[in-house]
Amino acid sequence: MGHKNRMNIARSEIVLDKSDIQKEICLWQVRVSEKEKELSELSIQIQDIKIALNLFLGEYNSRVGLLYVKLDKLKLKIEEYQTRIELAQGKKVSQEDLQLIEDEVERKFSQEQRKVDDLENEAFESSEEHRRHLEEEKGYSLDDEVQQECKTLYRKLARRFHPDMAKDEKQRKEFHKIFIAINEAYKNSDLEILRKYMSQAEREEKIAKETLEEKLIRLKQDYKLIAAVVAKLRAELEDLKASETYRLKDTVDRAKLEGKDLLQELAAKIKEEIAENQALLERLVVMYRKIIGGLAY
Repeated sequence: MGHKNRMNIARSEIVLDKSDIQKEICLWQVRVSEKEKELSELSIQIQDIKIALNLFLGEYNSRVGLLYVKLDKLKLKIEEYQTRIELAQGKKVSQEDLQLIEDEVERKFSQEQRKVDDLENEAFESSEEHRRHLEEEKGYSLDDEVQQECKTLYRKLARRFHPDMAKDEKQRKEFHKIFIAINEAYKNSDLEILRKYMSQAEREEKIAKETLEEKLIRLKQDYKLIAAVVAKLRAELEDLKASETYRLKDTVDRAKLEGKDLLQELAAKIKEEIAENQALLERLVVMYRKIIGGLAY
């Protein structure tokens, strides 16, 4: 076989190889695209649920949570006075005894008091966030076109900047920081921020240059990485739906469809319990004051 024929055959094999690689690249591009779409849909579903749950918690705490805290504080006060009465009952109490009683009450209930205070702060902050949200809603409303663009951009950015898509730990930290900003921007419907990160992603994609072989290898690696992220997101979604807050919200939403306001009903019951416990506390205070006479405590 002549040199020229061997050259033609080699050239033909190269063309054939490149054609085969192109076909395989197309196949993996479709696979990656499908997985990316799944990742995007899961990401936006999770983020929408988180936003909805956060808003629900704010409403719950403003209407019910703060009442529960008030009830808990009353019950704690009742326990404190019951302890005071037990320690003072049946003896002539001196001012020194009173101090010892207060020290014991402090020792016994200080940890519970801190827990109740923390719950109160948490419920108050959540309630205030809900109030601010309602005020902002009155001030403006986003049109459907803006909301749709936010969703579209978020879907694309979730594929690009999800921390689990990072190639190494340094990039993971960078993506984590960016993803927090993206989530916050989506929550606040901030198109400017979302567009900024989309432009950044597009610039980086244009810079990248690969051979066909490198592209094929990268696509296979991307598919494996995205599939792992999808599995993780599915688990996260299931955990969200299994959470107590999600189940409660779902129950409240279902009741609304039937014309019922479960939070209002629950608040009414708690208020009744608060009134009962307030009356009990007042009786215990009177009883303790009788036991200790005119001593101040």
